[in-house]
Amino acid sequence: RRLLLVFIVNGAALGVAVSVMLFYVEHVLKGGKLQAGIILLVYFGAAAASVPLWLMLSRRISKTAAWFVAMVVTVVAMSFGFFLGVGDFIWFLPIAIFTGLGIGADYGLPPSILADVINSEEGKDTQGDTGAYFGLWALSTKLATAIGAAGSLPVAAMLGFNPSSGQYDTSALVFVYIAVPVLIKIAAALLIWFIRIEAERGSVRDEFRAARA
Repeated sequence: RRLLLVFIVNGAALGVAVSVMLFYVEHVLKGGKLQAGIILLVYFGAAAASVPLWLMLSRRISKTAAWFVAMVVTVVAMSFGFFLGVGDFIWFLPIAIFTGLGIGADYGLPPSILADVINSEEGKDTQGDTGAYFGLWALSTKLATAIGAAGSLPVAAMLGFNPSSGQYDTSALVFVYIAVPVLIKIAAALLIWFIRIEAERGSVRDEFRAARA
């Protein structure tokens, strides 16, 4: 339950970002379809390439701690988007790379943590609940994306970005695309900093304290 909580909160940030990314490229950066396609290619390419790197890091610290590092990287990288404007497409590419790295952790680490939970004593794997775990996990994946997507555009419209009504307030778009995912990611990072989601390990705070000791 704790793992699902973090997974859904964290996943909502991706739902927000994916829903408004193209609007951000078009109206804030003033890029075209080619630029948008390049950003998506870089974003998901970096995500796919980074999965083995996050798994390697998780063996050195812990899976939850590696996921926490990825959240921090994403928050820092996304925050630079506040300083971009018209014509800054080339400067957005590093942001796409580093946020893509963070998404790689989101794809690779939580399912691995789930597998450990299932195989632990508290996971009750011996009682045949594995199918229920993965069924609920698949549902939660969709739920997290839906929550972010459903809330992002209405919020942008309320703040002044609603193309159907001729409203193009780019500051509202920047707030929804940058500030909202950053705040959600911070919330998810705080959750795994304080609560335990990994079988036979403590919270990230406890793990870092143990490492220092």
